Parts: sequence; structure tokens; C-alpha cells
Amino acid sequence: MLEFWQADASGRYGANGAYGGWARRAVDPEAGRYLLETILPASTGDEAAHVKVWVVARGINLVLHTRIYFEDEPQGQDSILAAINEPSRRSTLIAERSGDDGYIFNIHLQGEKETVFINV
Repeated sequence: MLEFWQADASGRYGANGAYGGWARRAVDPEAGRYLLETILPASTGDEAAHVKVWVVARGINLVLHTRIYFEDEPQGQDSILAAINEPSRRSTLIAERSGDDGYIFNIHLQGEKETVFINV
């Protein structure tokens, strides 16, 4: 299961710290796919445009936190990306453009392409 939180198109999270958007998606167990339809969030000023992701999976005793950044959006001096020294690891957080209106973001729980998970 995946949960997503993001700022709105103005880079704001809403009143009283509430997020601009929230969604929960089940992953198709056979295909290992999910679909999230949303707006492109704006940069919050000190962070590049991103979607926060919360991952829960069978066999994992902890909740995993990661982020989705967008390849055609400026990353600037985002502190999370800046803390990742290896460019190949940083790329695991970048969604690739797919057509005119979408992105592909793969989450790898282990292996050579393992997604960077954030200790929150």
C-alpha cells in the first residue's frame, strides 16, 4: 500500500499544516503497479517540487518513507537530494516523464536499483 502527500500548485500545504493533497493506493499484487492521478505540486521554497510517499508492504516491519521528484522540474538546493552523495542513488527519487501528461516512478524495495528511503 502506498500513501502520498504533496503541496498544492502554489507550494502550500494548506491551513494548520495540512497537506495540499493526500491519496492512498493499493498496489496491484500481480503486476506490481499503482496509479496516482494528481496535479504537479509546486516547490515549497526550500524544497523542490515533490510528493512524499509512505510505503507499507508485507514482510516489512517498518513504514518506509521516500519522495518522488520530477526530472523536468528544478531540484535546486533541496536538502534531501543534497544529502545523497551518489548520483546513481539520487536518481532513484526522480520520476521520468512519460508522454505529455505523466511520469513513471518505480519503487524498488531491494537490489541494485533500491529506492532511497528516508529515516523520518
